Amino acid sequence: MPRIAFRVFVILLAAYLCYACKSREDRITTDQSARLEFSGDTILFDTIFTSIGSTTRRLVVYNPNDNAVVIGSVRLGGLASSEYQLIINGKESVHENNLELRGKDSLFVLVKVNINPQDKDLPYLVKDSVMFTTNNNQQRVMLVAYGQDANFIHNKTLSCNTVWDSQKPYVISGHATVPQGCNLTLKPGVQVLFGDGAYLKVKGSLKSEGKVDDRVIFSSDRLEYRMRNQPGLWKGITFTSSSSGNRLEATEVRNAQTGLLLENSMAPSTPVVSIKQSVVENMSRSGVEAVNSNVYMENTLINNCANYAFVASGGGKSKIVHSTLANYSYNFFRNNSTVGFYNTRLKPDGGRLKNPIEAEIINSIIWGDRSEELVKNQSADYPFNVDIRHSLIKSESMSEGDGNIINEEPEFKNPKDRNFKLQEGSPAKGAGKNTGITTDLVGNSRKPTPDMGAFEYYPAED
Repeated sequence: MPRIAFRVFVILLAAYLCYACKSREDRITTDQSARLEFSGDTILFDTIFTSIGSTTRRLVVYNPNDNAVVIGSVRLGGLASSEYQLIINGKESVHENNLELRGKDSLFVLVKVNINPQDKDLPYLVKDSVMFTTNNNQQRVMLVAYGQDANFIHNKTLSCNTVWDSQKPYVISGHATVPQGCNLTLKPGVQVLFGDGAYLKVKGSLKSEGKVDDRVIFSSDRLEYRMRNQPGLWKGITFTSSSSGNRLEATEVRNAQTGLLLENSMAPSTPVVSIKQSVVENMSRSGVEAVNSNVYMENTLINNCANYAFVASGGGKSKIVHSTLANYSYNFFRNNSTVGFYNTRLKPDGGRLKNPIEAEIINSIIWGDRSEELVKNQSADYPFNVDIRHSLIKSESMSEGDGNIINEEPEFKNPKDRNFKLQEGSPAKGAGKNTGITTDLVGNSRKPTPDMGAFEYYPAED
């Protein structure tokens, strides 16, 4: 055999042996019938605020074939002009070539979106696709997001007597501060959304003027469905000792650490915060925490708080009427009762804040899955008066009297799904006392002999 021919033979033999040594899943097929499969035909992003970006979505690309394939091209349909970005093998790109995928193996493609402002008030649709070319096959996965322009606020002290309307959401990063002696007024339908750890500090006054059918919303800027009931996504609203005359009407405060924190304000004779027809829920700490302050609460629901739903400590005044305060351990382990009253409190300097406690609870429900849901911790040196009337309470320390119902299941419709309306057989029905409050949390009329709690029962709602 001529020397050149022999060399060619040796090379071909070596190539054959190398190929033969490969396992089947490493052998590349060019068969046009070898197609890819995907974890979904569409990647849907929830509403994304312009210029902020989004959480990342994951697309899984499967090779269902026994042999390996070479993905000749992975690209965004809009290429560099696309609002989307791909991350493949840790590299950000809009177009990658010649990606080898072993047989029966998978590839993770991460997709994120950053939407440019378009000066539109309502969410608008942003679409593109990821294009895959393999063995002359073209396949695509659709990308769909809803963009939303917003008013962005970062570490800002607001102008005095600011008014926010509902045309666009307000998205806060860091903090927004209402200065002392000034008001922030929120018109019906306003949405105030907070980034991770962000908060609103009120040194002056907050006027939240929601309507039952057009509520003011304070919540997280994480709008994905899976984050809907996630606690602790932002810090909360703090009312400093200089704050006064705050009103929250038809307002929802959701998904924070502590929903409303009232710092030591020397227990003034009028409420520092008045809360009516409102909802406070999904807190990693407490719903409402009042430190030697004054709170009025009416037709309000507080639920799903890892610590207290409502706690007054270091003294203070509280009046809770026709409200439902309920905590369950569905999402976390609870360390405390639903409601607590303490006329002392540990101060940062190691001393103790000690003042009288004065509280009224009327026509309300305090419930949960602990044996004691109402704690009254009294220091002998300071006055302590918690007056509870015509309310349904879960407690080992209370006895019936003053129209109260103790340790009878209130029969909420579905507390696991945050539905705290009453069922037909609830003992809270018709057990309240007429206090002149004519509607409930959702605007239904109160009966002459009303139900306990935030919701009046009506059979049509069953």
